[in-house]
Amino acid sequence: MIVGLLSITGIGIKLSNFILSLSGTAMLSLFLAMIVCIILGMGMRTTAAYKPPY
Repeated sequence: MIVGLLSITGIGIKLSNFILSLSGTAMLSLFLAMIVCIILGMGMRTTAAYKPPY
């Protein structure tokens, strides 16, 4: 459900653009992406997190 919401609404692209504009270095962008992945992954079951998109 979360993956579908991110792909249909385009929030995923906006979120990645926000992370890239906020960070100046590659390490900071990786750290911010890690935080976002942890937060978004908290509500997902294991099968939904590892299900291929096709």
